[in-house]
Amino acid sequence: ENVLVEGVEFDFFRVGGRYRFAASSSSEKGGSMMVEDAAAVGGEEDVIVEITEMMEPCANLCKLPYVNDPKDTPSEKVGRCQYLIAALGQKEGLRGWYAKVVKGGIIRIGDMAAMA
Repeated sequence: ENVLVEGVEFDFFRVGGRYRFAASSSSEKGGSMMVEDAAAVGGEEDVIVEITEMMEPCANLCKLPYVNDPKDTPSEKVGRCQYLIAALGQKEGLRGWYAKVVKGGIIRIGDMAAMA
């Protein structure tokens, strides 16, 4: 699954780091995730994930309609794909992270994210 965490810098997550997602005791903030101290969260229903690696842009992105326009020639498609992959690899935050589930559960809109 994909999880969007707002309110943190890209380097908040680190390979090998464990992160806890816990129910927020305060009201939801418009669907945003909130970062709190790990001491402020912790419970039976928390989800814990461990970051395993940074996502690298892959050729599957070339299947996107705005990259793979049927009207373009094969060389134009390849060029557009190469440009997109290179651009995504240049700037942090345009990619994400892979993680393994250490403790499963449900992450809901408004849950807090913290280092575990």
